Amino acid sequence: MTPTTDPAGHRERLLRLDRALAATSHWWQPLPFREQCPRWVRETPELVAALRALTPAQVERLEADPSALAGLLGRWIPTLRELQHDGWPVADGVGQAAPRIGDNRDARDVPGRKWQQLQAFGAAVLAGGIDADAPLVEWCAGKGHLGRWLTGHAASPVVSIERDRRLCAEGAALATRGRAGAQRFVPVDVLDPTQAPALSALLDDAHVVALHACGDTHRRLLALAGTRARRIDLAPCCHHKSLELPRTSVEPRARLELTRDDLRLAVTGTMTAAPRERRAERRRREFTLGLIALREAVSPATVARPFRSLPAAWARGPFDEFVRLAAPRIGLDLPARFDVAGFEAEGRARLHEVERLSLVRHGFRRAIESWLVLDLAVALEDAGFECRIEAFCAPSLTPRNLVIRATRIAPSTAGRRQDMRDTRAGSPVAAAGDAVSPAAWDRAAIAASRTSDGPR
Repeated sequence: MTPTTDPAGHRERLLRLDRALAATSHWWQPLPFREQCPRWVRETPELVAALRALTPAQVERLEADPSALAGLLGRWIPTLRELQHDGWPVADGVGQAAPRIGDNRDARDVPGRKWQQLQAFGAAVLAGGIDADAPLVEWCAGKGHLGRWLTGHAASPVVSIERDRRLCAEGAALATRGRAGAQRFVPVDVLDPTQAPALSALLDDAHVVALHACGDTHRRLLALAGTRARRIDLAPCCHHKSLELPRTSVEPRARLELTRDDLRLAVTGTMTAAPRERRAERRRREFTLGLIALREAVSPATVARPFRSLPAAWARGPFDEFVRLAAPRIGLDLPARFDVAGFEAEGRARLHEVERLSLVRHGFRRAIESWLVLDLAVALEDAGFECRIEAFCAPSLTPRNLVIRATRIAPSTAGRRQDMRDTRAGSPVAAAGDAVSPAAWDRAAIAASRTSDGPR
């Protein structure tokens, strides 16, 4: 499948991927963390044996190397090999942006990996060109590090949109190091429907850049900018932090309906996390699985009841303290005494099993992410944009390395297309003339969308 800017190409690629994922859903939808014996475990004992034989070092290598993982699983899941070769081109200009005065000083204010990510993303934006007469808008800017970098490499001033006034103030202070007046912060909550008129004015005929805009914030961007912006460079992230569930496609012929767990699969992985962070996450998962084993023994009736991710900070102490902190959260009445060491050991044993069986799901991570990104691109094409999907950096720098580069070539057709008249909740682009997406953007829903679902 060759990458293309042809709208029909993206649509057909989305449908091919949709069919492949629907046909293999029994491999990637069950969660070994919750379901101890998925269908594929019963049907492919040889695969299960091969996974269980893996050493911890081999598991870590396979998690970091999708090609090697597809090679291992391909004997049982041939479709994975095809999906693995269905890659994306590298964006022009990646690694080519020359340093500017202030770059080294600015880097001190940004975590190293984040600084490298924004440099790579910014280089891709520059390579695509910046129109001098188009306002440059940074979406969900935080402290505006990307916008500040762009002001040092482009002639255009930047408007940075961020809901946290404290971050706006800190970003404005950092911006004083660069060209005077080159970066302006606008404190506005992009998910607040009452702010739609102000946002629409900022986005009108603008070039919008958004690096790792999470969940509904990037969908909100397309809902507003899809009928107004001149250009959009978007690297989406955290697809599971959304109210529009299950997620369906803007393409009516697509079959997938993705749950929050399915969406979370697209952004799992710790290949870029620091060793300390990986150890802390592993300890949290061990303790959580030990807690689940304890709940099964003490309260079998509650076994099927799911619960949200527990804070990693709770796992810094001993296991029994973690259990006592977590019990009220999951509705567990603890006995006066329980086998602390035994259930802690059971958690470690279960994680050993889960890590190996989860490799099967993880083999589909990139395919699901590609489906989500393709769906956004198709929606933009329906809104009158020409789109390219490219990798702006290596996955070792960030697994969320896909950027949609959209340039308006025609007025929006989203409101006129017959296949868009079915106003499905999955559509991130509003019909022509709409100022705000559907009623899901009420304040209670907005608050829910900001609730953390645990570490990515």
